[in-house]
Order: sequence, then structure tokens, then C-alpha cells
Amino acid sequence: MPTRHSLAVSGALALVAATGLAGPSLAQPSVGEVVVTAPSPLPAGAEIRSKIVKISDLDLRRPEGRETLLGRIRSAALEVCTPRPSHPANFKDADDYNRCINEAMDHAIARVESPELALVYSRVR
Repeated sequence: MPTRHSLAVSGALALVAATGLAGPSLAQPSVGEVVVTAPSPLPAGAEIRSKIVKISDLDLRRPEGRETLLGRIRSAALEVCTPRPSHPANFKDADDYNRCINEAMDHAIARVESPELALVYSRVR
């Protein structure tokens, strides 16, 4: 039976999807996963991408679980924020790329809704 909270969340996600504000794959596919999505606007030449990161096999109460998830989210962010800058001296491309990675990670960490994970992330960001 749906709770008031689950109905509110479902309604909010439906509203965001209907208004086109979500971009691709904002809605979470299940409790055991988080979607990492490249933010808009994307760097020149980049495609809108998202990647599902599995979390159901991790115990986020343990430091090892949180560290593993951070690594998975970072790997997904690197993947969805391609292409990488053509040359490190191209500061605009490098800035756009780094912003994309940071924003993709920020949003994914927030979607997990784990204060412990957010705390660990704030220390390494």
C-alpha cells in the first residue's frame, strides 16, 4: 500500500518528467540503484548520458560500502561526462568536464539519501 511519502515522491517525479525538467533517466529505477546523469548544459560535443549504479549489494552503514559506492558513482560520472578534454591546456574544456563530473556526483550522492555517504563525499570532494 503506497504511503503518503511515496505518493508525494511519485507525484513529484511525474511532475518533473512531464515538464521536461528532469532530463533523461532522473527517476530512480529501484531502491537498490541510483542514476548518475550528466547535468545540463553539457560540454560542447557531449551527448546526454546516464548510467545506473547498483547499490543493493552494499551496506552503506559500513565505511567500506560507502567508499565502494563513491568509487562506483565517480566511475559512472566519468563515463557520462565524456568526451574528456582534448588537451589539458584547453581550460574551458577542462573546466566544463570537471564541472560535469562534480555536478553528476553531487546529484547522485543526494539521490542516495544517506547522511553518512554525504559526509564522506564532502570530505573527499
